[in-house]
Amino acid sequence: MDVNFIDSESCEIEGERMLYFKDPRQLRDSIIKTIETVGAVKLFSSTDEAVKKTRESIAEFFFILSLKIVNNQDWFLMQPKDDPPDFTLMTASDNPMEITLDQFELVEIPGRCRVFDEMMKIIQGKLDKGYLENQYNLLIFVNNENSSAWISLLNKQLRRYHPFKTVWTVHLLWHKDKSFYSCVVNRLRPFPIKHIETPLSDDGLGKSRPIPTFMEEIRLGDKVLLIFKSDFVKELTKVMRKINLARLQVKNKKEKFL
Repeated sequence: MDVNFIDSESCEIEGERMLYFKDPRQLRDSIIKTIETVGAVKLFSSTDEAVKKTRESIAEFFFILSLKIVNNQDWFLMQPKDDPPDFTLMTASDNPMEITLDQFELVEIPGRCRVFDEMMKIIQGKLDKGYLENQYNLLIFVNNENSSAWISLLNKQLRRYHPFKTVWTVHLLWHKDKSFYSCVVNRLRPFPIKHIETPLSDDGLGKSRPIPTFMEEIRLGDKVLLIFKSDFVKELTKVMRKINLARLQVKNKKEKFL
């Protein structure tokens, strides 16, 4: 079976083009491979589109790891070639079949930020960018030594968070006394606040769940790929068409009054 990965959101299997989603293991492998290829410095500085997608997937990887531990669900992630959104999260269940798609914009607070006001300026710029109302969620990757303190300040000072539906933060916390990292996820808005702290030493992070009933294995040489079953693909396509139609309608309505 021939599989050709065209870009960050689409592939071609046996001549048929389709969307593809990644699970946490694929994100992890992609991050490791990119670091081995270009090095850690270029990973965080390169303007190459493929490297940029991998850089963004670091925050996304830690985010869905935490969600999976808490909710005990399989999370799949797609990075569209053209944003917005920066990424889409998908979960699904059977009997009855139910598919949830959540679209996210991602913003990083880098280590070069020295004061909290610099972080707020970056976030405010994202809030003022003119996204469609209630179409996207916002994930803030606070990749800074002041992460914990600044997120606490952000929670106190964040008044308006629209046009986003929800606002989340993700950062890593080093436990000096125990010598391990935790991944910390907070949903700041809307209230009530949700706090998820996941030790990266947790054995549950490395355990594979049984293959979801809506997926099946295919072999490609010495590799095993998971693909969605045809009935599931039909339902997923319907949901995505509704989302894209809603985005198009809102966009056309907005342009009409410009």
